[in-house]
Amino acid sequence: MNTIKIVDARMGRGKTTAAINYINAHKRETRFLYVTPFLTEVARIRQKCGIEEPSGEEDHTKLSELRGYLYAGKSVSLTHSLYLSMDDEMLDVVKDRRYTLIIDETISTVDKPEITAKDRKILDDLTVTDENGVISWIDEDYSGKFDEYKKLADHASLYRVDTTMINTVNVKLFSSFDQVFIMTYLFRGSIMEAYFRCFNLPYEIWGVGLDSGITDSGIIVGSTVTFVPGNDDPPAVDYRKLITIVDNQQMNEVGDYYTALSMNWYANRPYHSPDICKLRRGMQNFFKNITHSKKCNRLWTCFKDHHKKLIPDDGSYAANFLQIASRATNKYVGCSNLAYMVNRFYDPNLMKFLASKGCMPDHEQCAISDMLQWIWRSAVRDDKPINLYIPSKRMRDLLTRWMDMAADGVDIMPSTDDSTFNDSITDKE
Repeated sequence: MNTIKIVDARMGRGKTTAAINYINAHKRETRFLYVTPFLTEVARIRQKCGIEEPSGEEDHTKLSELRGYLYAGKSVSLTHSLYLSMDDEMLDVVKDRRYTLIIDETISTVDKPEITAKDRKILDDLTVTDENGVISWIDEDYSGKFDEYKKLADHASLYRVDTTMINTVNVKLFSSFDQVFIMTYLFRGSIMEAYFRCFNLPYEIWGVGLDSGITDSGIIVGSTVTFVPGNDDPPAVDYRKLITIVDNQQMNEVGDYYTALSMNWYANRPYHSPDICKLRRGMQNFFKNITHSKKCNRLWTCFKDHHKKLIPDDGSYAANFLQIASRATNKYVGCSNLAYMVNRFYDPNLMKFLASKGCMPDHEQCAISDMLQWIWRSAVRDDKPINLYIPSKRMRDLLTRWMDMAADGVDIMPSTDDSTFNDSITDKE
């Protein structure tokens, strides 16, 4: 396969514009799949590039439409979830027809399936695990409740780490394409980058730049944002002038120690526990007294399974919640008062699996990347000032360090070797 091009560039650098320009410049001779997290973006790319979009109401209907478009050789805009549902037959078609893949934002390449203890025991009787942790199906003709797991096992995509099952995406989702562009930020040290190393998927870093049109006489007639090889070269930007972080010891002390506000931290504290009450009061104080904000410009996040712990009894702020993994949407650009109420770690079982392959990601880099993507749903993406409440000292320090680097024109976070990371932390939605 050809080397995958990772378009690693800061938010607002014009990655999506470059992708639209690239598709429009090459769509007569190249077939494209453009993959994005949100339906609104799917529709926008369809309109901007004049390509197809599966429009069925149900997932199976959309998948059938996508299959038809591929056989017809059409370029298609689709969601991450639909892309991940593509089977081997469809991937054989894109390989034969030499499609180019463009993915907006990294996808989940290594995951832990949600499965009950009873179902896991049944699966243990249906499968065998080799010395490398690869799970295989005993009965090749099996058909039943666990068909989806069998498909994963048939692709050698299902693993066992101790008593936990780990799912990795089918490598053919990348290797079947003639060209692959993945648009993201802070790719180095990410889980996707670790996955690429695990499965020997070659990649190189690209950025965005201007492609100037020149007449025969040598006069520049215009510039177009486009993909360019090599590290991105962003200008120095002092986001410290746009982002005001709450500096209030009383409001922040609940998040002072390293693992405070992690998934396990929330799981071990009920609604009326002193720490949760303190955190809930801190968010209320931020919105009401610190920023005097209106409902229309508030935004906050927490882990999906625990976010109700931060909603007061009267239901205040429930409508202002935005999931922690939200990306690639401009719906919240009017929001200027944000509360980031989490401390991001990744599931230790995922880390253990990747470490066993010699491909450990950098969990500090993963944490800052996720936080930046969430913050950039707000008014700051339009270069407007925002107020930000981050009670976790660890996350606050990561953002401060990133802003200092951006002000110096540096865009690569240094790797960390943090021995305080421990297997008791589980931070997976």
